[in-house]
Amino acid sequence: MTQARHGSDVRGLDVPRGVNPPAGRFGRLFPTLDPRPPTGLAMAEEFGLPGTGLMDGGDTTHAQDSPTLDAGFTFLGQFIDHNITFDVTSMLGRQMDPEGLRNFRPPMLDLDHLYGSGPFASPYLYDTCSHNTKLVVSPDGVDLGRTSPPDN
Repeated sequence: MTQARHGSDVRGLDVPRGVNPPAGRFGRLFPTLDPRPPTGLAMAEEFGLPGTGLMDGGDTTHAQDSPTLDAGFTFLGQFIDHNITFDVTSMLGRQMDPEGLRNFRPPMLDLDHLYGSGPFASPYLYDTCSHNTKLVVSPDGVDLGRTSPPDN
């Protein structure tokens, strides 16, 4: 069986049919659940007043604290979400139909949001002097290599 690998010029040609799940559509998690009733303009305006913002809630109570769940799970969840979902059609300030939004990424962890689309489609992210596929790094190894988009 051909092993799927990241970085081929046309991704997916070397993977047998049925291995990659198809890209899907966004939608509602609970489509039959009634929408939450609006809280009203007064509450929304009050929430926007100084001292009532998202981070102004005061100290965390013991009931809100979770000693068994690390805060890192929030970042892990966002990392996974950014890897398996991508919508290029939505625009801020416009109402969109969630059932009509297409997900432009396959629902699998291929890390393309980190490594680009591979050395052929994103060559500026890769070390062209190496015989192996390696990401560009800074000379001192302290930080990620700084790159600029290709000249094409």
